[in-house]
Amino acid sequence: MTIAHVYEENLAKVMAHLRAEFSNDVDQIMGTVAPDPRFFIVTREYGKLELEVAETPAAVRDHYVNLRTSLDVVRSRQIRRIVSDWFVFQQSVATMRTRAGCDDHPVEPHDFAVDTAVLFPIAAGGILGEIPWNRTSFADAMATRSVHHEPPTEELMETVDQHEAFLAAWCTGNGQKVVDLLEEDCALGIRSCTDAEGRMCVGEGKEEIRIALDEQFLSWRPATFTILNLVVTDWYVFANVRWIGEALSDSGAWSPHEMSTATILPISGARRFQAILGYGTSLAPV
Repeated sequence: MTIAHVYEENLAKVMAHLRAEFSNDVDQIMGTVAPDPRFFIVTREYGKLELEVAETPAAVRDHYVNLRTSLDVVRSRQIRRIVSDWFVFQQSVATMRTRAGCDDHPVEPHDFAVDTAVLFPIAAGGILGEIPWNRTSFADAMATRSVHHEPPTEELMETVDQHEAFLAAWCTGNGQKVVDLLEEDCALGIRSCTDAEGRMCVGEGKEEIRIALDEQFLSWRPATFTILNLVVTDWYVFANVRWIGEALSDSGAWSPHEMSTATILPISGARRFQAILGYGTSLAPV
């Protein structure tokens, strides 16, 4: 099988999931999700970040059921897309429709648009996860008809510098240096290096994130990086990065390893990173 064929199969899994989403049939949606899911959803419907972690099929089903008590997905238009051998990233504009009779919505359903950046890690059985970031909350998207315009590229130079500072901080293996670049109200959801097949590494607020990252760096020392894919906007940065460093073995010896990550870094109104949302490959010997 060629690498192009792998990419095409991964994209097909994502598109099958999107078609199932448009059906708003939870059984169809769950049929596109791998049996060992890793979902991490951050919302801010009530003015602060709220975390939802779903790592079992039952928890993922509950997520979709809860969403569809008030909203249906009508369609999605893809604006940006990056496909790899283990993930698909898309920025899209989804058309959502309120359901009649819900407490938070008017009696008559109406459509509204949501600009979303979403990472789909891929597994053999379908999408492994759905890790999204919306430009605005659902409530704000419902209430406004304003159109967003992307800024001139020159206005994104500071964000590029900030992202490079973030990667450099990660290379220090010091959790505090990373969280110093984050907004006060912040969140973390990434694949764990200490237990790659276990639960995701998550945190809410600077102190929780610092502790979680310092635990990761006890067994993984990233040293150098190469940015393979990059999207910079005024509301998020997406980066697919290859890392080389050292990993701690069970015997207590350090040896050269590599891994790749795909990460969405939302940007707050204060122009700081508000979250670290992503996934990665397992550590592999170099």
